[in-house]
Amino acid sequence: TASYSEHTDILIAELERLRTEKDRPSTALQAETSLLEVQLAIQLFKGKAVDDELRSLQDVILQSEGLVGYPLEPLVEKLTEVGKLLEGLAAYDELFETILRVASNRDGEIKAARLLLIRGERQLSQGRRVEAIATLGRALGWFYKHETRYEIVKALYLCGCAYDEVGLPWAARGTLLAAASIATDELWRYGDVTPYQAACYRRLKWVELRLGRLPHILAWHELDVVVRHELVERGYDPEKIL
Repeated sequence: TASYSEHTDILIAELERLRTEKDRPSTALQAETSLLEVQLAIQLFKGKAVDDELRSLQDVILQSEGLVGYPLEPLVEKLTEVGKLLEGLAAYDELFETILRVASNRDGEIKAARLLLIRGERQLSQGRRVEAIATLGRALGWFYKHETRYEIVKALYLCGCAYDEVGLPWAARGTLLAAASIATDELWRYGDVTPYQAACYRRLKWVELRLGRLPHILAWHELDVVVRHELVERGYDPEKIL
C-alpha cells in the first residue's frame, strides 16, 4: 500500500545523484552517508552481513574531518545506537575506533570518553563483561575532570559491577570504593544526594558480604538506607533507584 519498493528506489536514486556533486563536498558526503544508512538498514532487515557498509561508513567518517558543515554528531549518535545490533563484529569494532578518534579530534577527549561509557554500559548489559571492563577502563583517564565527575562515578560503578560479575570481588570492591568516594564528595561539598551514591553503597554491601566482612556490611547498609530514604523524600521513585 505504501509502495515501499518504489519509494526506496526513488530515495536511492536521488542520493546517488547528490553524492556526485563534488563541488559541494559536504552535501555529497551527507548524501553518501544517508545512502549507506539506507543500505545498512536493508541489509540488517534481511539478516545479511553488513561488513561492507560499516567499512564504507568508516571511510565517510574519515572524509568528514575538516568539513565544518558536515553533521557528524547525528551520525555518531545513530551508529552508537545501532551498536546494540552490531556488537562483536570486527567491522563495527574498527568503525567505533574511527568514530572515537575523529570525535576526540573534533570535540575533545570528554566526547570520546562519553562514547566509551555508552559502549561499556551496553557491553555489560549484554553480558560481555571482560570487554566492558576494557572499554570503561579506557574512558576513566579522560573522565578525571571536575566537569565530568558524574560520568566518572558511573564509569567506576559499572566497571566495579563487571569485576564483581566475573568473580573478582577485591577488584570490584576497590573500584566501587573509588566510585563511592567521589559520589560522597558531592554530598559533603554541595549537599547533593544522588542515585549513584545509593547504587555504590548497595553494591558494596553485597561485595563485602561475599568477602565476609561483617562490620563493613553493616556500615554500607546504614548508608544505603539513609540515602535511599532521602532520595524518596526528594521525589525519586524507589522502584527506579539503582
